[in-house]
Amino acid sequence: MEKIGGGGHLSVAGAQPKGVNSLKRQSRWLRSYFDELLDGEERISKKENTMKLILLQDVKNLGKKGDLVEANDGYARNFIIPKKLGVEASPKNLNDLRQQKLNEEKHQAEILAEAENIASALKDKVVRLSIRVGKEGKVFGQISTKEIAEEVKKQFGLEIDKKR
Repeated sequence: MEKIGGGGHLSVAGAQPKGVNSLKRQSRWLRSYFDELLDGEERISKKENTMKLILLQDVKNLGKKGDLVEANDGYARNFIIPKKLGVEASPKNLNDLRQQKLNEEKHQAEILAEAENIASALKDKVVRLSIRVGKEGKVFGQISTKEIAEEVKKQFGLEIDKKR
Protein backbone atom coordinates (compact mmCIF):
# COMPACT_ATOMS: atom_id res chain seq x y z
CA MET A 1 0.00 0.00 0.00
CA GLU A 2 2.93 2.30 0.66
CA LYS A 3 3.88 2.05 -3.03
CA ILE A 4 0.50 3.47 -4.05
CA GLY A 5 0.40 6.32 -1.55
CA GLY A 6 -0.87 4.65 1.60
CA GLY A 7 0.34 2.66 4.54
CA GLY A 8 -0.72 0.76 7.58
CA HIS A 9 -0.05 -2.41 9.46
CA LEU A 10 1.06 -5.81 8.13
CA SER A 11 -2.48 -7.22 8.27
CA VAL A 12 -4.51 -3.99 7.82
CA ALA A 13 -3.51 -1.35 5.30
CA GLY A 14 -5.13 1.29 3.14
CA ALA A 15 -4.40 3.92 0.54
CA GLN A 16 -6.00 7.01 -1.01
CA PRO A 17 -4.42 7.89 -4.36
CA LYS A 18 -3.80 11.66 -4.64
CA GLY A 19 -6.24 13.48 -6.90
CA VAL A 20 -8.57 10.45 -7.24
CA ASN A 21 -11.60 11.00 -5.04
CA SER A 22 -14.54 9.04 -6.51
CA LEU A 23 -14.87 5.28 -6.06
CA LYS A 24 -15.21 4.74 -9.83
CA ARG A 25 -11.99 6.66 -10.52
CA GLN A 26 -10.16 4.81 -7.75
CA SER A 27 -11.24 1.50 -9.25
CA ARG A 28 -10.00 2.53 -12.72
CA TRP A 29 -6.75 3.88 -11.25
CA LEU A 30 -6.09 0.60 -9.37
CA ARG A 31 -6.78 -1.47 -12.50
CA SER A 32 -4.35 0.59 -14.56
CA TYR A 33 -1.78 0.42 -11.75
CA PHE A 34 -2.00 -3.36 -11.54
CA ASP A 35 -1.94 -3.69 -15.35
CA GLU A 36 1.37 -1.82 -15.36
CA LEU A 37 2.60 -3.87 -12.40
CA LEU A 38 1.88 -7.12 -14.18
CA ASP A 39 3.71 -5.75 -17.24
CA GLY A 40 2.36 -8.17 -19.81
CA GLU A 41 2.13 -11.21 -17.53
CA GLU A 42 -1.06 -13.16 -18.01
CA ARG A 43 -3.65 -12.45 -15.37
CA ILE A 44 -5.22 -15.38 -13.55
CA SER A 45 -8.47 -16.40 -15.19
CA LYS A 46 -11.03 -19.01 -14.29
CA LYS A 47 -9.67 -21.29 -17.04
CA GLU A 48 -6.25 -21.39 -15.33
CA ASN A 49 -7.87 -22.77 -12.19
CA THR A 50 -9.38 -25.74 -14.00
CA MET A 51 -8.07 -29.17 -14.82
CA LYS A 52 -9.02 -31.54 -17.62
CA LEU A 53 -10.08 -34.97 -16.38
CA ILE A 54 -11.11 -38.31 -17.79
CA LEU A 55 -13.93 -39.71 -15.68
CA LEU A 56 -13.61 -43.32 -14.55
CA GLN A 57 -17.14 -43.35 -13.09
CA ASP A 58 -20.29 -41.27 -13.46
CA VAL A 59 -20.06 -38.07 -11.38
CA LYS A 60 -23.24 -36.15 -10.65
CA ASN A 61 -23.31 -32.67 -12.25
CA LEU A 62 -19.98 -33.30 -14.02
CA GLY A 63 -20.25 -36.14 -16.53
CA LYS A 64 -20.47 -39.82 -17.32
CA LYS A 65 -17.82 -42.53 -17.31
CA GLY A 66 -15.31 -42.03 -20.14
CA ASP A 67 -16.13 -38.33 -20.64
CA LEU A 68 -13.39 -35.73 -20.98
CA VAL A 69 -14.41 -32.88 -18.66
CA GLU A 70 -13.01 -29.72 -17.12
CA ALA A 71 -13.33 -29.29 -13.35
CA ASN A 72 -12.14 -26.82 -10.75
CA ASP A 73 -8.52 -27.59 -9.83
CA GLY A 74 -9.24 -28.00 -6.11
CA TYR A 75 -12.31 -30.19 -6.73
CA ALA A 76 -10.27 -32.39 -9.07
CA ARG A 77 -7.22 -32.75 -6.79
CA ASN A 78 -9.12 -33.08 -3.50
CA PHE A 79 -12.17 -35.12 -4.50
CA ILE A 80 -12.23 -36.62 -8.02
CA ILE A 81 -8.67 -38.01 -8.21
CA PRO A 82 -8.31 -39.28 -4.59
CA LYS A 83 -11.67 -41.10 -4.78
CA LYS A 84 -10.58 -42.62 -8.12
CA LEU A 85 -13.58 -41.10 -9.91
CA GLY A 86 -11.29 -39.69 -12.59
CA VAL A 87 -7.71 -39.20 -13.74
CA GLU A 88 -5.85 -36.21 -15.11
CA ALA A 89 -6.12 -35.92 -18.90
CA SER A 90 -2.43 -36.44 -19.65
CA PRO A 91 -1.38 -37.47 -23.19
CA LYS A 92 -0.92 -41.08 -22.01
CA ASN A 93 -4.35 -41.19 -20.36
CA LEU A 94 -5.98 -39.57 -23.41
CA ASN A 95 -4.39 -42.21 -25.63
CA ASP A 96 -5.62 -44.97 -23.29
CA LEU A 97 -9.14 -43.48 -23.43
CA ARG A 98 -9.00 -43.38 -27.24
CA GLN A 99 -7.87 -47.03 -27.36
CA GLN A 100 -10.56 -48.05 -24.89
CA LYS A 101 -13.27 -46.34 -26.98
CA LEU A 102 -11.97 -48.02 -30.15
CA ASN A 103 -12.04 -51.43 -28.43
CA GLU A 104 -15.57 -50.76 -27.15
CA GLU A 105 -16.75 -49.78 -30.65
CA LYS A 106 -15.16 -52.93 -32.08
CA HIS A 107 -16.82 -55.09 -29.41
CA GLN A 108 -20.22 -53.46 -30.05
CA ALA A 109 -19.81 -54.04 -33.81
CA GLU A 110 -19.08 -57.74 -33.17
CA ILE A 111 -22.18 -58.07 -30.97
CA LEU A 112 -24.30 -56.35 -33.62
CA ALA A 113 -22.94 -58.61 -36.39
CA GLU A 114 -23.67 -61.71 -34.28
CA ALA A 115 -27.20 -60.48 -33.53
CA GLU A 116 -27.81 -59.81 -37.24
CA ASN A 117 -26.63 -63.34 -38.11
CA ILE A 118 -29.01 -64.86 -35.57
CA ALA A 119 -31.84 -62.61 -36.77
CA SER A 120 -31.31 -63.66 -40.39
CA ALA A 121 -31.19 -67.33 -39.35
CA LEU A 122 -34.48 -66.99 -37.45
CA LYS A 123 -36.18 -64.64 -39.94
CA ASP A 124 -38.83 -66.99 -41.38
CA LYS A 125 -38.86 -69.54 -38.57
CA VAL A 126 -41.51 -69.99 -35.89
CA VAL A 127 -40.58 -70.94 -32.34
CA ARG A 128 -43.32 -73.04 -30.72
CA LEU A 129 -43.73 -73.02 -26.97
CA SER A 130 -46.43 -74.54 -24.80
CA ILE A 131 -47.92 -73.17 -21.62
CA ARG A 132 -50.67 -74.36 -19.30
CA VAL A 133 -54.08 -72.70 -19.60
CA GLY A 134 -57.28 -72.98 -17.57
CA LYS A 135 -60.77 -74.01 -18.74
CA GLU A 136 -61.61 -70.51 -19.91
CA GLY A 137 -58.30 -70.08 -21.80
CA LYS A 138 -56.67 -68.13 -18.98
CA VAL A 139 -52.87 -68.54 -18.95
CA PHE A 140 -51.09 -69.78 -15.82
CA GLY A 141 -47.70 -68.12 -15.35
CA GLN A 142 -45.62 -66.73 -18.18
CA ILE A 143 -43.01 -67.68 -20.75
CA SER A 144 -39.58 -66.45 -19.72
CA THR A 145 -36.66 -65.43 -21.94
CA LYS A 146 -34.77 -68.44 -20.59
CA GLU A 147 -37.48 -70.78 -21.93
CA ILE A 148 -37.44 -69.04 -25.32
CA ALA A 149 -33.63 -69.37 -25.55
CA GLU A 150 -33.84 -73.08 -24.65
CA GLU A 151 -36.54 -73.73 -27.27
CA VAL A 152 -34.57 -71.91 -30.01
CA LYS A 153 -31.54 -74.06 -29.17
CA LYS A 154 -33.64 -77.24 -29.08
CA GLN A 155 -35.60 -76.55 -32.29
CA PHE A 156 -32.95 -74.83 -34.47
CA GLY A 157 -29.60 -75.46 -32.78
CA LEU A 158 -28.90 -71.74 -32.38
CA GLU A 159 -27.31 -70.51 -29.16
CA ILE A 160 -28.84 -67.18 -28.08
CA ASP A 161 -28.35 -65.17 -24.91
CA LYS A 162 -31.47 -65.05 -22.73
CA LYS A 163 -30.64 -61.45 -21.78
CA ARG A 164 -30.73 -60.29 -25.38
